[in-house]
Formats: sequence, structure tokens, C-alpha cells
Amino acid sequence: MVISAKRIKSFRWVYIIVLLTMALFLIGVQFYATIESKKADEAIEHYRFPEARSRLDRCLRIWFYRPSLYLRYAQLCRRMGDFTKAEEFLEQYLEKIDQKPDEAYNLEKVLLSAQIGGLDSIVPYLRSLVAQNHPEKLLILETVCRGYMKAYRYPEALQVIEEWLNSSPSNSYALLCRGKINEHLSNLDRAVVDYREILDHVPDQLEARSRLILILTNRQRMEEVWDLFQPILPLQDQPELEIALAKCYFAKNQTDLGEKTLQNLLNKHPDNSDAHLEFGRMLLDQERYEESLRELTKAVELQPSNSESRFLLARNYHELNREKDYKREQEKADKIRQGMQRMQTIIGQELGQRPNDPELYLEVARILLDAGEFDQGFRWLEGALKLDPQNKKVLESIAEYRQKLQSNSKK
Repeated sequence: MVISAKRIKSFRWVYIIVLLTMALFLIGVQFYATIESKKADEAIEHYRFPEARSRLDRCLRIWFYRPSLYLRYAQLCRRMGDFTKAEEFLEQYLEKIDQKPDEAYNLEKVLLSAQIGGLDSIVPYLRSLVAQNHPEKLLILETVCRGYMKAYRYPEALQVIEEWLNSSPSNSYALLCRGKINEHLSNLDRAVVDYREILDHVPDQLEARSRLILILTNRQRMEEVWDLFQPILPLQDQPELEIALAKCYFAKNQTDLGEKTLQNLLNKHPDNSDAHLEFGRMLLDQERYEESLRELTKAVELQPSNSESRFLLARNYHELNREKDYKREQEKADKIRQGMQRMQTIIGQELGQRPNDPELYLEVARILLDAGEFDQGFRWLEGALKLDPQNKKVLESIAEYRQKLQSNSKK
């Protein structure tokens, strides 16, 4: 069979068009990955980690063969606190470079260990890198700061942040960390200054805006709060902010909107203790005592250590002339408040001076456990046990509170 020259020519054109289409597709895919990678870098630079992770996920589908992308992903997961994924991708990076650890791998491995909990043994090495003005100096300081914050060693964390800000003035994440620490230490005026400075430079920093809203809401500075809300309305399933918004409505005498906001929130999150607390407060102020009693009882049940819930519940009992219940809740609230004040002193001052003292961890654990916060309390007991596995007081406390838990579960 003889194929005409005309047909051969047409086949040739089809072949060329197919090749061009494939080439354009490949170029387009690479261009898309390049754009996503640049946007991921921009998101990381502004500490928008969830966005950066989504973009790197898309890059990985295309650039699955690039070792550097696995390292970036591991680093991002570590900074987000997803240590399991961080380890997984760091090992995949090692596989991509033929099991030959390079400087970048070794540094990330050390930073991961520091952030997970092996800080004291690693800090001298990291400090030496900072002193040498290592290219990743800011990342190293951030990691050390995170490690100290995780261990509640706030004075040391603040020292690192000062060094961090000296190297990178107005760094939004350094300011955010300092703001969080100031909140934990009840230095709320300083925290407000930090969050406002962040928003002056990075208006779309949602966490700083959210934290500032919550502080000002608790201080009843509702006009300022209302202005802060405007750029982020409508809210998308952010319980703390929805509660703050409801408070704004109450302050503006828009009670119906406030009640509707809280009711919608509780329909989505029926176990949100703060929503029950605020709803109970609103009902109590309206003298709807039976309804407020239901909400405040639920708030205390969900978060036994919240002294504010207990004080309001006591007040509710008083309004209902249930004096025995009133006195019981008032005493519990006073005890919890004193315990929380003592815990704040330990975390804010004493733990920084004696970071490896299991007695401090034990005291915090007992405060939390006596307040009914069993998960948090047992975490502090585990911390004490790590510092001194044979500590008799810690072992006795673990046995005591486990027995209490078992007794409560049988009731």
C-alpha cells in the first residue's frame, strides 16, 4: 500500500502538533509549580503556614523528584508542630540524597530534636551557630524560642526573642511569640503593644488580630474591638472570635444578634465551654435564672478549672436562694483562683530559675488535677517523671490520681 506524499505531510503536522501540545503542557505544569513555590515562600515569610503547606503539597505532586522540596516541607511541618510529618519528610529527603546526610539535613535534625524536647543538650551548639552568624540564624533563634516556650521557660524565651528582634527588627513572628508570653505572664498591656505593632506591618496576620480582639474584649474596650472585626467579617468557624463578636453585640445592646451568634456557635460546637459561659452570663444579666443555671452548670462541667464560670454559677445559686450551693461553688472558685495564681508564679518565674526541678512540675500538676483538669495535670506529672523517674512523690501522685479517676468513673 502506497501512502501519498500529501497524507505523509498531514501525519507529520499531526505529530508536530501533538509534540507541541505536550511541550506546552509540560511547560505550563512547571510554570504552575514555580508560581506555587514562590507563593509558598511568601506565605512562609509572613508565617502563614497552613497556606504554605497547601501550596507545597501542590508542588510535591509535580516536583516529587526534588530533594530540596522534601527538606522545605519537613522544616515547615516542624514549625507548625507536626513533628511526625517533619520526621517523615526529613527521612524522605535523606533518601533522595542517597542516604548521605548533608549540612542542611544535620541542622534540621538538630532543630527538630530541640523543638521536640531535647533543648538543654543542644542549645550550646545552636548558640555557637548563632555566634558565627549562620545563614539560618533567624530560624535557629525561632526554634530555640519555641523550645523554651513549650517548656514554659518564659524568661529564657524572652531573652532569645530580644536577640531575634535585634537581628530582625519588627519580625512579626518574634513579636507574636513575645505577645503570647506576655499573655501567659498577665502582662496584657505589653501584649497589646506587640499585637498592634504586628498589625501595623502585617494587617492580615490573623492570629495577632484574633489575640488582640480577645484581650480588648475581656477589657470591655468594645469600640476598638468592633473596628478590629471589620476586615475579617464574616467569620468562618472561629469559636473564640464568634464569642467575642457576641460580646460586641451585647455591648451595643443588640442582644438578639448576640444570642443568635452564641446559639449558632453552640449548635456547631455543643461542648464549647466558653460559649456556654458567655451565654450563661448573658442570661444571668437578663435575670433568666433557670436558663442561665443550665448554661453555667454545663460550662463548669466542661471546664472545671475555670474560676469565672464557678463564680457566676455561685452568683446564679445566690439569685435562686440556694445558699448551700452558693457557698460550695464560691469556695471552689476561690480555691481554683488561688491555685491558678500560684501556677502562674511557678510558670512565669520559678520554672525559669529551676527548669529541671520535678517538684515544680508536681505542684503544677496537683493544682490542675485538683481543679479537674486531668489531661493537663497528667502531662505535667509525665514531665516531672521524665526529670526524675524514681521520684517517690511523683509516683505516689500518679497512683493517687489514677485511683481517683477510676473511682469517679465507677460513680
